[in-house]
Amino acid sequence: MPGKIMLIGGHEDKQGNKEILKMFAELCDYGSIGVVTTASSVPDDVFKDYKKAFHALKVKDIIHFDIKEIDKDKEFIDKLDEIDALFFSGGDQQKLSDVFIESEFLTKMMEKWENGLLLAGTSAGASIWGCKMIVQTEEENHEIKDISMMDGFGLINNLIIDQHFSQRERFRRLIYEVGTTKGIGIGIDENTAAIFEQNHLKAVGENMVTVMDGRNISFYAADRTNEGSVSGIELHLMESGDKFSIETGELIVDMDEG
Repeated sequence: MPGKIMLIGGHEDKQGNKEILKMFAELCDYGSIGVVTTASSVPDDVFKDYKKAFHALKVKDIIHFDIKEIDKDKEFIDKLDEIDALFFSGGDQQKLSDVFIESEFLTKMMEKWENGLLLAGTSAGASIWGCKMIVQTEEENHEIKDISMMDGFGLINNLIIDQHFSQRERFRRLIYEVGTTKGIGIGIDENTAAIFEQNHLKAVGENMVTVMDGRNISFYAADRTNEGSVSGIELHLMESGDKFSIETGELIVDMDEG
């Protein structure tokens, strides 16, 4: 059975109660965690921060997957056999695409995930798991000028993932993504995550997960500046504990949390 994928909206707490990271550690039963820092411009510093946070949560074995060029880092393919979970840091998601797509590492990682490997990513490391992702947004006077999209890892079919969602006011650009692909878009707030398991998404953490279901769009017309018209997107707002069925489009509210 495929493992879970934890999609984190960025800026997860690493110094306080560490709710999101603690949940990740619990999901892999405090086993060996690999931290992929490929997207970061300061990989050693990022790894040190996560190593400190996970050690504080009583995770003993944290391995740095310091992958810069996959052809020169083939030893990390073998390291996939040594871990229970793999965590992708934030940074530049285009680096993740350039390094991993069509690589032996990605192929083996997907095989391990199909057999239960827990996966996660934060910020850019969350965007990469969908079928499409934003890699660049040009802005002028806080108005979107141009949006560029490219393929992600595609482990979660028909899903587009955006992060830092409310904090960086990314509502309009997710509409563009959903309108373009006629798929499902999720916007994940900071210190918040959506856990993907068996075709469901579960919201956890401090803030909200926004779901835009574009499979029944009746009209969409927009240019790359995100100006245009749209009708038929179904909007769902998820608090911690709520679930969304990707198959049926149903929101299942956790009444206990309310």
